[in-house]
Amino acid sequence: MAFPLLSAVRARYPRVLLHINENFGGVLSEALMTGRMDMALLYESGPIRGVDFERLVTEELVVVAPDGIDLPARADDAVTMADLADVPLLLPGPTHTIRRVVDQAFSQASSAANVVGEVESVPLMARAVRGGLGATVLPRSVARRMIGGSELHQRHLKPALEVQVSLGTASGQTLSRAAEAVRELLREVLRSYVSP
Repeated sequence: MAFPLLSAVRARYPRVLLHINENFGGVLSEALMTGRMDMALLYESGPIRGVDFERLVTEELVVVAPDGIDLPARADDAVTMADLADVPLLLPGPTHTIRRVVDQAFSQASSAANVVGEVESVPLMARAVRGGLGATVLPRSVARRMIGGSELHQRHLKPALEVQVSLGTASGQTLSRAAEAVRELLREVLRSYVSP
């Protein structure tokens, strides 16, 4: 979502200097608490001391796999956690919200993930999956952009898995007028970014 936001800020607020830190991991909440960032989009995993959350959207998690990785064919085109047990998976590290949701789903299915790599970078994740190193589980909006016109395909999970996307700000911090304007624009861009 970084490029659409940067484009929108440049078009509407050309005098606002936007600093974007795109990170797949949990470094952003620390940057909020230390004042290095005004706000961050985070996958909310529960309360974090010193960070206030505003829930924005709920995102479905989906499986993204290259053509070389066979996933079971079902009438509803869904994949279960048991179906993924033998599939090599590339996932974020164990502290990431998406990883915790996926691990919990495997546990509830009395199964375990076959994790072959832990990747905290979306561009590297896309390259690794396209390169046939494994499949991954990502939010639908991220998966849709990763797939584009490539040889990757997406499948829904059954039962469905979801994550909350929230806007995080440091507790008690008053945002500048520029940051308030960017926050409003961020909400607007996010609605169009995650829509089907």
